[in-house]
Amino acid sequence: VSSLVVSNEGRADATVVIRARDASGAAGDQVLAVTIPAGGFFYRADILAALGIPDGYGPLEIRSTNGQPIAAQSLVVSAAANRGAVMPGTDF
Repeated sequence: VSSLVVSNEGRADATVVIRARDASGAAGDQVLAVTIPAGGFFYRADILAALGIPDGYGPLEIRSTNGQPIAAQSLVVSAAANRGAVMPGTDF
């Protein structure tokens, strides 16, 4: 299960697009568009389920489409293996 937090570091609303990619990095059709108020954040406890792929695996592409600076962090947890990792977002 992958939780996701995206915070808006800007002074205006951020229009953000979140796209699922498969394990090889190929872009999928699963897209979620959200508006995050200035200084606010977006949170989903299970972002892959929110994208319609609860059994999926792979990276997420998270973009601010209107130039507002954003920060992202994900917690990836495997209940079966009792493991987890925190994944900070990185620029590309």
